[in-house]
Amino acid sequence: MLGPLLSKAVEKDGRVNLAKINVDENLDLAGDYKISSLPTVMAFRDGEPVAAFIGMRPPAAISEFVKDIAEGNEVGSAGRSA
Repeated sequence: MLGPLLSKAVEKDGRVNLAKINVDENLDLAGDYKISSLPTVMAFRDGEPVAAFIGMRPPAAISEFVKDIAEGNEVGSAGRSA
């Protein structure tokens, strides 16, 4: 499951925060960010989305995604630019 893998990668890196949103309870937010598939992972910097990916990824790709976001790099193979 993606949730535990993402939580582990964020905890291990320690430079980013993780927030989980239930889209069924936050339909307006899901609409604002055009979330149409689950799971969707979005990264924000200064309140703006900077990267996202949809669906499951291998653990190494999730760790790389978190690292790239933490370092302010372009998103690698784990995701696509938002």
